Amino acid sequence: MVTIVSDSLESKNPARNLNMTSTLFSLATSKVIKGNISDVNEMKKSLILNVNMNEVTKAVPMMYEIVDGKIVAKGTIDILDFNMKSSFMAFAKKCGAFHQNKSFSDVAIEFTIPYK
Repeated sequence: MVTIVSDSLESKNPARNLNMTSTLFSLATSKVIKGNISDVNEMKKSLILNVNMNEVTKAVPMMYEIVDGKIVAKGTIDILDFNMKSSFMAFAKKCGAFHQNKSFSDVAIEFTIPYK
């Protein structure tokens, strides 16, 4: 099980980090995002990550590769699947000027873990 405190998210842009934590996650009921791997297909290099956010759990398919002795998995979630419409709308309103008033609810996710 992996636990992420939502105000520790890193987008590599301090202003974006603040916008995400002050809108998306300040209005959500859950301040913690949890995930655990429930299935791995070594032939297809895919896995299922069960993501729990805002008291909703979704199975997220991800592809992975082994790089420098680490498993790097990538996938996509839709914020709206986690009952976060009001949070997303607040985020879209706050950031509209930066995105020509277009915001997308799909979010790329990635994690890295050691491989032995």
